[in-house]
Amino acid sequence: PTHATRLPDSFLELDQLCDLGLSNNRLKTFPAARGKLPCLRSLRLTGNRISKLPDEIGCLAALQSLQLQGNPLRPTLPQLPCTLRRLEAASCWLEFLPESLADLVALEFLDVSRNQLRALPGGFGRLRSLQVLLGVGNKLAALPETFGKLQSLRTCMLNANKLSELPNTFGELAALEELSLAENCLVRLPGSFAQLRSVQSLELSRNQLASLPFEPSQLPQLQKLELAGNP
Repeated sequence: PTHATRLPDSFLELDQLCDLGLSNNRLKTFPAARGKLPCLRSLRLTGNRISKLPDEIGCLAALQSLQLQGNPLRPTLPQLPCTLRRLEAASCWLEFLPESLADLVALEFLDVSRNQLRALPGGFGRLRSLQVLLGVGNKLAALPETFGKLQSLRTCMLNANKLSELPNTFGELAALEELSLAENCLVRLPGSFAQLRSVQSLELSRNQLASLPFEPSQLPQLQKLELAGNP
């Protein structure tokens, strides 16, 4: 099969292009597109060999969806367009996320699973539109205090990290319905956990929890509770 190794510059002249799929090729770069591709809303680059995105990707003024899974983008991402609503960057060897990520106020879906992340940006709570966070299989040891400000967050999957505690603001996640913190190092949960009154699925298996800071009646929507493998 034929695999593209470089995107011709002529692609950048397609002023009406709104959807560009380049997944599973052998691309090592993506061209600088400052002032180009003004209508591009969806860009799929999954499964290539891109090690660095150009800073100009932040100039794609209409971009809403960006798929980057499986590219060796270590150590981090450049500044991305503030129009972005969906970012998929699993298995990209990311060591940290830029502080500018917190400026993506329209972002609704973020997948950074299976990277090497040890922390999230301090301003992460500014992602007020974020509904789904997938961060499975990283090295996260703590979450920022601003985490509780994610008022739209419905699904949070942070299993298989190194979390030993959660911020006290965690219970402020009023919209949270699905939470997985399995396979971490949690010794205790914050007292605010009892405020998660919308949560329906709660996975806390394979941690170090000896007790829970809530009574089942305090979580009236709870349908699934997994506690296997705790002391």
